[in-house]
Amino acid sequence: MGEKTWTTDKIIKEIQTVIDFYKMNRMPSRTEIEDFYRNSKLTNAIRKHGGHRHFASMMGIQMKYSETEFGILQEERVS
Repeated sequence: MGEKTWTTDKIIKEIQTVIDFYKMNRMPSRTEIEDFYRNSKLTNAIRKHGGHRHFASMMGIQMKYSETEFGILQEERVS
């Protein structure tokens, strides 16, 4: 298969595929997406189109808790 053209709708569809497969109620992590697809194409597209938090917000789902997420929330709180 050739190079994919990543649109917002295509990215959301591919994220939803991972969510449905793992029966998640949150945004899958980079590792979970890359393990599912066995490559980094989708995670690269996510990064280039606004990032995991951007897509989680668009899709109305929570991010997986991590120390990075905790740090971001604390930075926003201080701002």
